[in-house]
Amino acid sequence: MEFEKIIAESVEKAMENVFKKYFGNLTVASASKEEYLDIKQVCEELKISKKTYAKYRKQGRIAYIHRGRKIYVSRTDLDAFQERNRINIK
Repeated sequence: MEFEKIIAESVEKAMENVFKKYFGNLTVASASKEEYLDIKQVCEELKISKKTYAKYRKQGRIAYIHRGRKIYVSRTDLDAFQERNRINIK
């Protein structure tokens, strides 16, 4: 049982280091609370095609995360993208 505890603590510490390296002050705990959308959900919300989404991703316009072979976009990043591309009508 002690060995499992040591392994779990080591894995958690390693994950925190990876998150800190790639996401700054984002912690594993806060990231687990974040909502993530798959490509289909992103395209439906933005009312764009998968091809347009792929173009935006390639251009670096929308931040994304790889989890295994799947790509996800956090709700925060999607909201930021929409805010950056908002057009105010006078």
